[in-house]
Amino acid sequence: SPFAVSSNCFVRLTEPYTIKKLVFIGPDHHYPNFDAVMWYAADFSKIIKEQLGLELTVIGKWSDKNKERFKNFPDIKFSGFVADLATEVKDAIMLVPLRIGSGIR
Repeated sequence: SPFAVSSNCFVRLTEPYTIKKLVFIGPDHHYPNFDAVMWYAADFSKIIKEQLGLELTVIGKWSDKNKERFKNFPDIKFSGFVADLATEVKDAIMLVPLRIGSGIR
């Protein structure tokens, strides 16, 4: 299978940069994605926010019902579909906290 991200999205960094957020990409209709964000919320979000000041942005289609489950986690934001993924992940660390399923991680 070809790599899922175009190679022209990668640039060589010549200067230091600051990580401003964490990003997870995946819709909730695929259960491993839902499980991943639930696991992150329950086990990691509070300590990462407290120690590093970072929030998680979840990109992809999520139902209102499932987004509501995260109402007590203000450091987790849902942005839905984004037209320009390169801009959305700029200055971010992409997380893949998948515990179940198969495929590219």
